[in-house]
Amino acid sequence: MYYIRVTYYFFNNTLNAPEDGPLLSDGTKKTFLTKDEALRYLSDEGITRQLTANKFTTSGIYYLRHGEYEAPDYQIRKCRKSHNQ
Repeated sequence: MYYIRVTYYFFNNTLNAPEDGPLLSDGTKKTFLTKDEALRYLSDEGITRQLTANKFTTSGIYYLRHGEYEAPDYQIRKCRKSHNQ
């Protein structure tokens, strides 16, 4: 299983800035069975510029929100199993 971690770039003390963390869908962590499925999801959302092996950002023009100084990064990560499972 894989998930996508989002890192946002906002100036300190910006009101209502989103927190870094997993990509959410209806309040729960959005997961994918394969890495290719996660890549396909990012591609469908227009996130195609590759920064590192597993880190991507938007390609083309990105309009910054209030207090934001850079487009967010999306990193594909493997889910870890907890010791309780």
